[in-house]
Amino acid sequence: MSSAWMIRAGRGAERIDEFLENSVVAIGWSLLPDLSGTRQRKQILI
Repeated sequence: MSSAWMIRAGRGAERIDEFLENSVVAIGWSLLPDLSGTRQRKQILI
């Protein structure tokens, strides 16, 4: 099975300079729901 990730540097690429200068990417953890009750991968797939 293959996986793919989409990386974006904020809305309208507002953080692209920071990402490129520091060679980083970020995850908007605060935007994710509580996943503590998740037991199976299929529960979080879109």
